[in-house]
Amino acid sequence: MILNKENKTITSAAMGVLIVIIVSKIVGFVESAMLAAYFGTSVEVDMFYLANTIVNNFVFTIFSCLAVVGLTMYNTARKDDSETGNRFISALLCSMLPFSFIVTAVIFVISPYISSLMASNYTAKEVDLLTFYIRELSLVAIFYVITTIFTCVLNAHKKFVPGALMGCVQNLTLIVFIVFLSDQIGVNAVVIGFLAAYLIQTAVLYICVRRVLKFRRFSYSKDIDIKKLFLLILPLLLGEAVGEINALVDQYLATKQGVGYVSGLSYSGTLNDVVSALFMQTMTIVLLSFFSALVIEKRYDEMINELKKIIKYISLMVIPISIVTIFCADHLVSFVFERGKFNSESVFVTSQALIGYAIGFVPRIVMVVAKRPFFAIENTRIPMAIGMIAITINISLTILLSGFWGILGITVATSISHMVSCLLYFNRINSVFENVSWKDCYVFFAKVGIAAIISAILTCAVLYIKIESHFYVLVVATVVCFCTYLGVLHTLKLTELKALTLKIKNKISK
Repeated sequence: MILNKENKTITSAAMGVLIVIIVSKIVGFVESAMLAAYFGTSVEVDMFYLANTIVNNFVFTIFSCLAVVGLTMYNTARKDDSETGNRFISALLCSMLPFSFIVTAVIFVISPYISSLMASNYTAKEVDLLTFYIRELSLVAIFYVITTIFTCVLNAHKKFVPGALMGCVQNLTLIVFIVFLSDQIGVNAVVIGFLAAYLIQTAVLYICVRRVLKFRRFSYSKDIDIKKLFLLILPLLLGEAVGEINALVDQYLATKQGVGYVSGLSYSGTLNDVVSALFMQTMTIVLLSFFSALVIEKRYDEMINELKKIIKYISLMVIPISIVTIFCADHLVSFVFERGKFNSESVFVTSQALIGYAIGFVPRIVMVVAKRPFFAIENTRIPMAIGMIAITINISLTILLSGFWGILGITVATSISHMVSCLLYFNRINSVFENVSWKDCYVFFAKVGIAAIISAILTCAVLYIKIESHFYVLVVATVVCFCTYLGVLHTLKLTELKALTLKIKNKISK
């Protein structure tokens, strides 16, 4: 059957991407540990992370929508004729590249004002350092546009690995710059490393994309619908903007907590990404391409069934990881980062932030996955509206909870907003798509909830055993949690567990 064949393709593609991203995250883990060991949670690191957040959020907000709108429009353009797709991408690249230079110039000009606002608790010298870092990183906008469009083309052709490898390229480049240049130019080695990494990424993706894309002469009036492009991008842009504002608010409130809190928030974010982004990147890279193909063929029921299946599988795998992280956050942070200039105070700040993020591991991933059906049908207004509601809740809770719980309150507020977003997306899926039933999901989460509660109790009990090594605590807690979790689900006869186990066995046997 066509559907069974396509399911196997999705599974194979996801597994391939997952392996690449795991390698990338391991390398990223090493890069973050080295950054922590070389520089700790100093003021300079605070300024770097602030600059990186400001520039990345600004650039990501403006151009990330290209990854969604560009892919769906490219798939439609090349459906009947590959040359039409070639001309569309050529026109898209020539339209967006000049705009990226304008964005770079704007960031360069307004950087002193942004620095004064975001680092109001720091000295004038430290604010100047933040401005310097922002201006250096502003060049990222140019490379980001090119790599995003190239990745869209590769994903549309089901070539997911090159784009997924780019994180590994970036982290390896940063490691080299930290090792060889940190003694000479300090934290600025990391800033320059980012720019070098983007340059290398652009070159690698260009080599890959030449095999499936030919640049052609084009006509703006015939080969690209600029009006449709911007009508689709605008709501998505506003939706992403409110999300990125949230990250800036988190960083701003972290500066109010004291020196080192911005770094602690960022280090915990790295650990958060090891789990969340691992599954998010795997699914979002693969899903949008397949979903948009299903939409073109008007196979909406199959798309929703695949969505529900993926949500179940992700939740099944991530929940025990979330439990271990919540109860063993301090041991995890100590094991990964506590060396060199990363002291016990840094461990406390980072672990507190990590606990809040861990609460939202599953909602964060599910929220991102649940957007994909709307992107596939070129409906960007619903994600925009839900994003605005989520950011309002998030900012309100962040201001409230940070006053009581400090940095823990900041990350807990983020997790709560993800939960609300998930509920809103499910509600809109019911409204937009016909005959959607969630009954099987209710039964699934009831059984998983029972297993999670029992495994959480036993994982907590492990912490009362006297074990000296942070590593051994993590190992014992992980074994106890996963064995209990899987044992309870096996007892409850969870069908999704059997199905996932069979898929993994079949993949390994191949």
